[in-house]
Amino acid sequence: MITIRSGKLQIPEEDRFVGFAGDNLSNSKSFVLPSHGSDNGSYTLCLRFDDDSVRVIPLTKSLSGADLVLTWDIHASHLLKAGIVMAQVKSVDSDDVILHSSCDYFIVADSAELSDDSGSEYVPREELEERLTAFLERFRESAPYIGDDDYWYTYDALTDSYVRGVRATASITVDSSMIPGSVNPVQSSAIRSFVESGLDTKVSKTTTVAGLSLSGNITRTDLITNLSGSINPPLVTPNVTLGYGGQYGKTTDGKPVMCMLATTWKELATAEDLNTKMALAPTVSYENLDSVTAGQLFLCQSSVAVKTQASYIELARAANVYSKTDIDSMIGNLENILSSV
Repeated sequence: MITIRSGKLQIPEEDRFVGFAGDNLSNSKSFVLPSHGSDNGSYTLCLRFDDDSVRVIPLTKSLSGADLVLTWDIHASHLLKAGIVMAQVKSVDSDDVILHSSCDYFIVADSAELSDDSGSEYVPREELEERLTAFLERFRESAPYIGDDDYWYTYDALTDSYVRGVRATASITVDSSMIPGSVNPVQSSAIRSFVESGLDTKVSKTTTVAGLSLSGNITRTDLITNLSGSINPPLVTPNVTLGYGGQYGKTTDGKPVMCMLATTWKELATAEDLNTKMALAPTVSYENLDSVTAGQLFLCQSSVAVKTQASYIELARAANVYSKTDIDSMIGNLENILSSV
């Protein structure tokens, strides 16, 4: 059976003989494209003889299960010249995209009835074998091959060089596990196993917010303490030091203050006071979130959260730790909360 797989024409030895010069409709050859299905393209067989004459022959299409079968009914006009015949299949689709298979060869035997005028000649077996050997050597010199990058390379006679073509799908390696840095496709079962094994072992959980390492769970006391202590406020003297509205500072004795206007500074609660006041945060269920005021801290299912205008944001959880992306998305809101204390 003649097959065309991944663009490569493969003719078994028993199918190379196509007939005697001048034979008409006594033989046919089928080219099978496995699992190709139906398409709207047209297919032709290009034959090049020893004298460099070329015949282009339309092929008929049919389906055999999922395979596309191309049939060559051999006419006398196809076999006017005995010898070795280079063969290549060409396809043209509805968008005028043209593809060629790789080349292989057929053998046409001499017929006694044809005169020399027909272009046919008697070729002794020894000379035929020599011609075949010479043809094969010429064929190998320009035969397509698969490179180290798993792509087909075809010979371009105009530039006398090989041109990179389509990827040789038959040589693609499919990974059976998730391998870092691999460019190969991965089996769906390996991807599913990777996901189901848990993201906690695949995502880095070590990040920092205001100098606090979040490699594990964080308590609300540690969160407030680190946020308050990591802003590096300037030392100020209330009613003397100039500032701008909303600026945070500390007095020389360590008391936190905030600039209200020009030299007017308002003393804020200490970190200990803030931690103590955290106990005043109400516990609210999801059903009663509408009762919480925007900007208010509250507890919801053991998580510390702050109410926004439209929804709410969790600040820490007992069950897991946010990724760096999650934490970064909260920083702006946390700074707004601190600036409005």
